Amino acid sequence: MQGVNQVVVAGYLHQAAMMTKTDAEKDILKFTIVVERVTEINTVIRAYVKANIYNSDLIKGSRDALLKGAYVIAVGELMSWRSSDGRDNMEVRVRDIRIFP
Repeated sequence: MQGVNQVVVAGYLHQAAMMTKTDAEKDILKFTIVVERVTEINTVIRAYVKANIYNSDLIKGSRDALLKGAYVIAVGELMSWRSSDGRDNMEVRVRDIRIFP
């Protein structure tokens, strides 16, 4: 459900963003944000967070800047679902993003 939750994810882009389309031919900009945390014993823990932008204006404004290694702060909704093959999936549906090359 839209608007039920809000998350903020900050980290580096794992790869450049990739344009694709939904089954209904709507544009999607897909990318992965790498979030790192250093533990008390200096071990780095990494999480790879899938993120998608569905808003066409936001896609146009951010597509060319979402390159590998760019630092981003993304605000959106955390969504989860089970695919037809039984796998659990999760993504952040980005509503706003700040990009720091």
